[in-house]
Order: sequence, then structure tokens, then C-alpha cells
Amino acid sequence: MSIKTIDQEIRSNTAGVAKRINKGAERMVFDILQSTQYSNPIPSTIRELVTNACDSQREKEIAIEILTGVKTEEDYFIRRDGEQYSDSNFNRDYYDLNYLNTDIDTVTINYKRNEGVGYCDVLEIIDHGVGIGGKRLEGILELGYSTKRNTSQNFGAFGLGAKVALSTGVEFYTIETAHNGKKFKCNCYPYKTDFMIPKFNPYIEFSDGTKVHYEETDEKNYSIISFGVKKHNRSRFEEAVEEQLNYLGNVKFFIQEQESHWEKNIHSNVLYNSDHVIVTDSYVYSRPHIVVVKDQTSSVGINYGYVDFRELEMEQLYGSVGLKCPIRQTIKDLETGEEIVLQEGVEVTPSREKVIWNENTKRFIQGVIDKASEEASELVEQQLNEADFLKWVKACYDIIGKGLQESGSALRQLSKIIDTSKLRPKYSEDKSVEYLSPKSLFKGFSPRVVNSYVKAGDLHIETNKLEGWSDVNFDAIYYRSEDVSRNRTKDLYLSELHSKFVIITDSDLSQMQEDVNNASLPDLERAEKKRALNAAITNKLKIKKHLEASELLKSYDDVEVPDEWIKSLQSREENLKSVETMSNLTPEERRKLENKIVAYSLRINTAGNSYIKPFIWDKVEPKVATIYNSTRTTYYGTSEDEDKLVFAAEVLKSQTLTLRKLFPTAGRFYSTEVCYYFDAIPVRFSPTKSFDEDALDKYDGPQLLKINESNVKYLKSNPNCKHIDEFFCSWDDTSNTYIVDNKLKIFLTGKAIGSVPDWIRKIGFINPEYSEMYESLRKYVDVYRNIDVSSEGLEDIIDMLERMIEFQHFVNSTDNQENIAEKSRELFILEDVKAADILDYEVVKLNRSKEEFIEGVDSLMSYISFPHDNSLFEKEVEFYLKSRGKLEVEINLPHKN
Repeated sequence: MSIKTIDQEIRSNTAGVAKRINKGAERMVFDILQSTQYSNPIPSTIRELVTNACDSQREKEIAIEILTGVKTEEDYFIRRDGEQYSDSNFNRDYYDLNYLNTDIDTVTINYKRNEGVGYCDVLEIIDHGVGIGGKRLEGILELGYSTKRNTSQNFGAFGLGAKVALSTGVEFYTIETAHNGKKFKCNCYPYKTDFMIPKFNPYIEFSDGTKVHYEETDEKNYSIISFGVKKHNRSRFEEAVEEQLNYLGNVKFFIQEQESHWEKNIHSNVLYNSDHVIVTDSYVYSRPHIVVVKDQTSSVGINYGYVDFRELEMEQLYGSVGLKCPIRQTIKDLETGEEIVLQEGVEVTPSREKVIWNENTKRFIQGVIDKASEEASELVEQQLNEADFLKWVKACYDIIGKGLQESGSALRQLSKIIDTSKLRPKYSEDKSVEYLSPKSLFKGFSPRVVNSYVKAGDLHIETNKLEGWSDVNFDAIYYRSEDVSRNRTKDLYLSELHSKFVIITDSDLSQMQEDVNNASLPDLERAEKKRALNAAITNKLKIKKHLEASELLKSYDDVEVPDEWIKSLQSREENLKSVETMSNLTPEERRKLENKIVAYSLRINTAGNSYIKPFIWDKVEPKVATIYNSTRTTYYGTSEDEDKLVFAAEVLKSQTLTLRKLFPTAGRFYSTEVCYYFDAIPVRFSPTKSFDEDALDKYDGPQLLKINESNVKYLKSNPNCKHIDEFFCSWDDTSNTYIVDNKLKIFLTGKAIGSVPDWIRKIGFINPEYSEMYESLRKYVDVYRNIDVSSEGLEDIIDMLERMIEFQHFVNSTDNQENIAEKSRELFILEDVKAADILDYEVVKLNRSKEEFIEGVDSLMSYISFPHDNSLFEKEVEFYLKSRGKLEVEINLPHKN
């Protein structure tokens, strides 16, 4: 990583007058290079000093390998003899195997929290690498001195990082080091260095004659860099360690306070590591970020923060993915002066604080993102080890077409930085087959989607081209051979059986063959048509073999329509034909003929007087047979129960279906009109609209119906029909538990939550769990929001609900059965009520997490305006919440428990 050309090519034919640093400006230059060049001194101090320690550890490993003959010098170093590179050549004399510690390969960061003011805390960074001694001890005190410019195994190159602690404002930093039996200690100030070993000890001599004393020691080589920290910066230093070093597995972070000493885990669990990206379970960075690595096979690197997609002139991408980027390595040809690229990568400033967004960096990062797309395809393939062809296609669609949210953490994060439409997983049984659109995958075939609909009293068959996999019911794919014709009765039967189905036939390629044989066409056009024909034939033969072997493929030819169904179809079509005739009958005559009853459901009053009458009773005329046979939960009541039915309608208002959902062809007027009864559509609504049974099948809620007392007998005969009182409260004999309808449970849980501040959603950049918490709670709150149910006429119901909720809270707060029995007697007279299932208690616990999280910060956070994509702002918000202890609050998401 560190092979670096640090001087610029001279572009002049004359020597000229050499530039020098003005003597009077030397201190200013020292200040610039040691202090003010860092715009973020605390993170830079952590990064530079820890990477120097890691470099020392790596240098020790390399030296041992070379000195013991396992590797050669050329395996790790290039040799350059320029004055600026000579100190970076490998020097065997610097190392003594007797003093290189082979037992410890970790770098230790100690943060000591002390009492006092000013720079009372102390930060130590300890490595057990090669130590600092000899000429290197003199060099490390100089600006620009480096031993790392001729090897790719180190992070450093510019010779500035060792002095970075001065940028934090501290007066000096301390170096304690042991090298080959000699221990040195010094305090380094901005313009001088004071050595601390007394003069009666032996010494070494610098090139200018300065005598530096040392203590003799038997300790293995090590180095300790330490300096003072102001108490109010504790969290910033700890934050800098967590954010930048989570990819450095050999770094340990300890905190000491009074007599306590503990390790703080800063490392992320690696979920996926390749030559281009690394994905972990860390939420420190929720968007793509640069991980500067020594080489692309390594999972060890320095976190350089978010990718600046604006500089890349790219759309902002998301996903907690580390893009592995070596630092670009170049040297100059001494004869030609041309730049030789040893390793492509990103370029960084001499302070190593920021990435330089030049063309080299942009090109490299774009390449990494493109490679990530290829890797995501490979990951998808690993999850698609399915031999059955159509099952494989379905699995591809489930993972790619429906999104990657359920496909594992690594793939989920990768999916956010790539165009999933470009994923091309290959079929495990035939690598020449890729997952493509139906049109491309079934080239040589003619796939069609078939369904039925009613128009003007007649049943019709609708056949359309298969455009996308979302139109496919994989349990309803039929192949029709060329010698079998389509059959209307069979199509209607399959449409009713599956709602819609796919029929695949061989394409008619005769026209393409005629075009190929047409001598009047230009040669180029004929050649293109011949290529297309051959491609269709080749693909058809290949895919047909896989189709025929699939368990999911059914034969259209072999479908036999039951005689009973054919008879019912005839009756059904006759009934449809009779609609015109029946239109001349009175409503009463028509109901009697069809054996229907008069009933009412509810409709929201959208007129201007809705504040007086929020609902209108909507007339429906269900058949008696429909009521007898209905499998849907129906809550019914009479005129005496209108208040309860209206209360239930309020609860269901945002949880039920709209008429537009049930009848997709209905006009936009019906897009917001909710429906409370599904077994019969409102009389006022046109019965010729096509009905979406799939939408109703997916709805798990009840329906509401008001009937005359004389018709109650019809509903009582069906166990799925219940009096409206049971919507609010019923007794479960098997568990001795009071329960309510699940939709009411959602409503009451939303009422218990109250509200969820919107800023929780916006801080998902800190941890996606906060956004998940917001969404999990909000869907309950949205059900309850803006509902104002009058208690008039509902006092008994509301009182019972409040008692049940109180009892559920009590049961969840104690295991003492005697106390539970006593509470049961107090609330319900009965003492054997064991529990209550009124609120979704997992969500209640999540709401407690929310309450703890927002306590003391909501009044400020709710007034903050969040700018779009501002990393500095985001870090300030994160720092504030962390300083208030909010990031330590455990978020009890239901799926985690």
C-alpha cells in the first residue's frame, strides 16, 4: 500500500534556484504539518497512531520471515536509492531475532479516565513490533522521515503521522520504546524533544552529536505513544476508535476508570469478504464506505468514511458495505520519468485524512461497485441450488424480483449498492441458462397469461403476452402442444381454479424461416434474421428439455374438466344472461326470486356533514345460501347495536379493503372508499365490475353487517357469524383468557403507543434498527390516529376493555399466581382468569424502548431540521445521542426476540 512516489517530476530544462523554507517561517511550517493540516484532529490522531502501531507489528512479521529465510527481501520490498527513499529500504542490521516478540501480535489502545481538569485523561497506544532505535529514533523526530515508502505492507508513507497527537491541542506526547535491549523515553513538543532517561545511563549519538541516553533492558521490543486528553473529549476519542478501527482485528480497546478495567468490543462480525467488498453486521456506517486495505484479499483495513457519490457524479447508493480500496501505488521510471502503476486504488492526502476524489479514485471505486454486482450474482447463485428448472426460476424471482430483504444480511446490503436488474444468476444444471425476463428466457416459445372476466352478462377469456414474472402463478403453468387447440371451457375452468394461469406453446417460426429464405432481402438483413432464427431454435430445444423435467409444469392437453363443473358453468352463464330480464322486476320480486335478504353495512360519509354523521348505512342483499356457507368472520347486530357497529367500523377504517382493491377496474372515486362487507357488494355499486379474489383472499379481517331481528336466525346457524359484542370481548375456554378481535387488538395497541416522533425514522443512518422501530410502531399508531370514538352508549364496552388491558399489564408484571387470582377477582369477579390477550405485548415492549430512547432528547430532536445526506450533521446527531446514553438503549424489535 505504501509504495509511493513523494516528489514531483521536474518539468524544466534548467536547474534554477532551489526552493527553501524560510528560516523565520520554520515554526509556522511545523505547525501546519503537525497540527493545523488535520481538519478532524481526534479521528486523525487515532487513525495515524494506530496504523503506525499496526505497521510496526507487520514489519516485525516481515523481518522474521526474511531473517529466517522463509521469504526474501524482494517478496516485500522494492529498492530505491534516492535520498527520500533510502531509509525505506530493508535494513537487516536493524533487527535482532532475540528481541522480536513472537507471542503478542495485537495493538492495544488504553483509555484511562482520570479525575481532574484539563488534559487529565490519558490515551496510550501500545505495539509489540520492532521498536524505535538507532538512526530511526533520530528520524522519527523529523518531519517527513519514513521507513515505509518501498513496501506495500504498511499504511504510512509521508512521515507526518507520528506527530499527529499535537493536533489535538496537547502540549506534548510521550514516546516510550524498547529496541534490541535499549529503552528510550521522551516528550515530544511542537519544536523540540526532551529525552527522559538520566545522563548517568549509557547513550547513543545522533548525527549532529546529540547524546541520547537509554536504559538497558531484557524486554522484547515495544513502543508506547501516550498523551493527555480533555475529559469532555472522552466520547469523541472512543467514537473515533469504534468508527475507524472496526476492520482491524488485531486491535484491542480497553477503558480504565478508577479500579475498573474492561475491554470494549470494536470489531464487526464479517458476514462476507471478497476482493472488492466487505460486509459486516456493524451499523457504524449505514451507507457504502471506503475501507483502505493493504491488499484486496485482506479483511483488515482502515475505515475512511462514506463514499462521496456527488464527487463520483453518481446516484447516492445505500447499504452497509465496505468498498475495499488499496492506496494507489506508483513509482517513476528513473530513465524516462514516466509513472509506473504498481497497484491501482484510491489516492489520499498526505495527512491520510481524506480521499482525493480525482479521476484515478473515481475510476477505481466505480470498478469496485461494478465488481460487487458480479459478486452479488454469484451470491444469488449460491442460494439457488435448485435442480428443478421452474422452481429455480421462481427462486430467482423471489430473491431478485421481490427484493432481497429476506435473503440474508450480506446479500441484503449488497443489493442496495447494485442494480438488481443486472443480476444474472445461472441455472445450476445448465450454466448456459441465465435468469432473464420471460420474453428472453422463453425465446422460441409463446407464453401467455390467461384469465376470465364478465362483461355485459357474458363470460370472456382474456389472453395477454407474459411480460414479467410478477404475472406468473408458478403453480399454474401449462404447456400446450401444437396439435391441441385452445378450449374455452377448459380455459374458464383453469381460470376459476387458479384465478389466472400461464400457457406455454411453441412459437410459430415459419415466418422467420420465410424471411431467411427470401432472396430479395439484403444480405445483412437476412443474416440477422437467420441469427435470430437459430437463436430461437437453439434456446427452444435447450429450455424445452428443462421445462419437461420440471415438477411444476402441467399439461394443458391432459386437463379434464369435471362434468359437474360444466353443468355449473351452464347454470352460471344462464344466471348472468338473466340479469337483463331481472332488471325489469321490483327489488322485492328480485330478492324473493334469488332468495336474498335486506341487510346493511357501513360507508364513510364523505359529504360536508360528516361531522354530524360519520357513517352511512349501505344497503346490501346477500343470498341466504351465502350467509349459511360464508367462511369469513362476520360480526352482526341489529338497530340496537348501531353504536357498536360504528365503533367497529372506526377501528377497521384503515385496516379493511377499499372498493378499488376489490374491483381494480372501478373508477378513482372508489380508491379511498372502504368496504365493510364482502359476501355481497353494495346495491348501489355496479355488479359488472371484475372482482379481484386474490385481494380478498389476502385480507384477514372481519366484515360487518346490520340486519333485521327477523333475519338473525340465518346468521346464528353459521359459527363464523358472531354478535358484534364478541368483536370487543369474548372468552376462550381453552386458555381461560379474555380476547378481542385481532383488528381491535391492533387498534388498542396503537392507542397505547400514543405517538412516535418522526425524527426516529430519520436517524436510520446511525442504526437501521431505529427506522425499523419507527415503522413497527407507526403502523399501529396509524390505525388509531384521528379516531375519536364517543363513549356515549359504549360505556360498558370501554370499561371492560380498560379492565382487560389493566389485567394484561398486571399478568405481564408478575409470576405470583395468588396475586393474579386476586387481581382477577377484583376486575372480573372470577378468580380463574389466567391471562389476557388484548394488546400486542411485543409491540408494547418495543414502545417502552422508544419511550426510554426519546426521554430527555425529544424536545430538542423534534425541532431539528434534517438536511439531506450531510455526513458531518449526521455525526453530530450521533454524538449528541451517544453523549446522552441513547445509543446504549436496547431496541426490542419483535423479530429479534
